[in-house]
Amino acid sequence: MLKSFILCLFSIFSVYGFICFLLEFRKERGIHIIKTLNDENSIEAKLRLAMLRYDEIWVFDLGSSDDTLEIVKKMMSDYKTIKLLK
Repeated sequence: MLKSFILCLFSIFSVYGFICFLLEFRKERGIHIIKTLNDENSIEAKLRLAMLRYDEIWVFDLGSSDDTLEIVKKMMSDYKTIKLLK
């Protein structure tokens, strides 16, 4: 009896935690700003994560000398919510 009660409480709190997580990860209105400098290894992941939460993403490049700009430009052609500012 006690074991069933504990399992029932655990399942209720698990579902409650999952619902809270979904509500917390809702899409935000507004602009997200990403500053970048030689981030070719991580810029695509940063942009994709930001696209899940924000309506528009502005990327400020601080003078990258690697392929960061090319990656951002390619994603800009695929997604109109990304803007590049130098």
